[in-house]
Amino acid sequence: MKTFLSLALLVVLSGCVTQQDSPTKNMTEEQISHLADERLCDLQANSNFEPKLEVEIGKRDIECTKEFLSCKRQGYTPKTPAFENCKNFESVKSTATNIIDDVIRNTRYK
Repeated sequence: MKTFLSLALLVVLSGCVTQQDSPTKNMTEEQISHLADERLCDLQANSNFEPKLEVEIGKRDIECTKEFLSCKRQGYTPKTPAFENCKNFESVKSTATNIIDDVIRNTRYK
């Protein structure tokens, strides 16, 4: 009985920390079509599933990754060799930054 109550409490509490309803839930397709790519990806990452949002992301053929959004912001055209090179560079840059951050973090506390 005690295990059941613990499990029930866990289920109730987990429901309290789920993602929020998408602000796009009450928006029209026209309104969603005017949102920036970054905003669409932010809403996708931080809200419950919303079909209208997913359709717009699909229409634009957006990859909601840091690399994709960074290269698009820099003016590269998706699905071109230059865009792919940019994504690869951004990925390597991100990896190198993470490695350097880890090294710095690990040397501070020794």
